[in-house]
Amino acid sequence: MAGVWQRRVESEPGPRDVAALLEMIKHQKISALFCEPGFSQRAIEMISKDANDKIFEVDPIEATLNPYLTYQQRMSSNLAVLKRAFSE
Repeated sequence: MAGVWQRRVESEPGPRDVAALLEMIKHQKISALFCEPGFSQRAIEMISKDANDKIFEVDPIEATLNPYLTYQQRMSSNLAVLKRAFSE
């Protein structure tokens, strides 16, 4: 993980936060951005567009997209997302 741009669901990153993250993405040659359900898509979509990177969604237990999945199923799904993100 290179950086966190939104630490809480109820707050969005400010312009300085976005600029700092974009600078870090370019400097470290980041090629994949990860987000969680429940967080604002607006900011990460803007960052993705500016950085020309793809967005991948991982599903932590706290913000699950499907409450009927077991822990193992969620982690297997997240692993598949990570494999796809790092193979592209």
